[in-house]
Amino acid sequence: PAEGAQSDGHPPAPAGRGLVWSLRGLVALGALTIFAGTAATAAGPHAGGSPGQKINRLDFDGRGTMDFVIHRHAEIAFVYGLAAATWLATLWAALAAGPLAPRTAPSGERRVTPPARVSA
Repeated sequence: PAEGAQSDGHPPAPAGRGLVWSLRGLVALGALTIFAGTAATAAGPHAGGSPGQKINRLDFDGRGTMDFVIHRHAEIAFVYGLAAATWLATLWAALAAGPLAPRTAPSGERRVTPPARVSA
């Protein structure tokens, strides 16, 4: 196999693959945080509507629904904040260590250069 390639001929996996997958998980956790915040709003006194209008609020636990969803939203947001801070610290450490530098072509391999622009 060529220099830098695996035995199956594919290039080695990029060093940042773990960071990419953890970022995808962070995005999913962020979406869950937003959903929980929407549920908290739907259960609370500011669910929308005009004064005097009957509003169907989120209600699955009687009067405890609002407390329940607000506390779940707070807990999820706390975990999301910790995860985001951890991800950023990991990214910072990875950048400081240098494993995310772009891969260079092995010596002896021909690089393809983009065509020159021709102006009229």
